[in-house]
Amino acid sequence: MNKSLLPMEEMINEAGRGGGDGSPLLLWRQRSLLWQFTLRYIHLRHKGSYLGILWQILTPLLMLALYSFTFGVLLKGRFGAVPTETAADYALGIFMGFMLYGLVADSLGAATNVIVDNSNLVKKVRFPLEILPASLALSVCWSFLISMLLFVAGFAVAGPPPSWLMLWLPVILFPLLLLSMGLCWMLGALGVYFRDVQNAMGFITTALFYMSGIFYSTHSAVEGSRARVALEVLRWNPVFLAIDMSRDVSLWGIEPNLPLLGYLYAVCATVFAAGFLTFRRLRSGFADVL
Repeated sequence: MNKSLLPMEEMINEAGRGGGDGSPLLLWRQRSLLWQFTLRYIHLRHKGSYLGILWQILTPLLMLALYSFTFGVLLKGRFGAVPTETAADYALGIFMGFMLYGLVADSLGAATNVIVDNSNLVKKVRFPLEILPASLALSVCWSFLISMLLFVAGFAVAGPPPSWLMLWLPVILFPLLLLSMGLCWMLGALGVYFRDVQNAMGFITTALFYMSGIFYSTHSAVEGSRARVALEVLRWNPVFLAIDMSRDVSLWGIEPNLPLLGYLYAVCATVFAAGFLTFRRLRSGFADVL
């Protein structure tokens, strides 16, 4: 057991001392509890595994090798953003896409059961259940940070010369955290009432995988082609847009499109707020259903 984790009873007592709030400011008021549950989810992810945290390094590297070979070597894929693009750039571009997709998809995979799996806490009158989906989303950030360190190492070895435009990366990535957290709240609440939501997640995450531009970008098709029209539609997917803009500023030296960045923030903030409000609206019936 991780010694940094408090026992469950102490977590519940901490929640009672923290007080309640009807807004997302609850996360700040209950930040100690949020941190403890985030650590708990990270711990549970590696529980019973011999390699433990090493899987957080091995998994993205193995997937990168698989996708780079399949799409880069066999299918000779390229993003087509700049004429000087190399096979290493393409591999790094895939890795960037895979990281950002995982930031959202890994949360979706577990979000539908996050309340059901903690049904013992539902009847705790003063326990802020909103903490559970939020801490799940934050625990996924741990895997993302490890993958980002691997990306930085690969970029330093085989990537293009760094540009000041890379400073845009945190600005582009932050909305995905809002999106992930909002979806966790929404799906966590719906999963209590509709257990079929869990069955749909496999298709939804697979569809998101292929529609998020992990292996292609808005630069991949020529003007006027049907593929170009399809890409112009797909770019309104916030995950696709975040992946595309992240590769532009880190690999291709292309400045972000500010109106599209504003759109990304608007969509993700709306999902964040809608998810929180949905959770608050439905939580009163959790105890009756569970």
